[in-house]
Amino acid sequence: MVVVDFIDAHRDECGVEPICQALQIAPSAYYAHRTRTPWARSVTDAANTSVIEAVHAEN
Repeated sequence: MVVVDFIDAHRDECGVEPICQALQIAPSAYYAHRTRTPWARSVTDAANTSVIEAVHAEN
């Protein structure tokens, strides 16, 4: 999720709560997304991406 990645990148500078307030999302939504178990599809996609990048680099 792009918003969570943005918050992670800037949380040390500003803190989570002020960023969430500026983006108009609840801090609980941010924390819930960070603690959830990744979906099987996401895990599979990440593995496939690595394989595709390796094959592409070889060619």
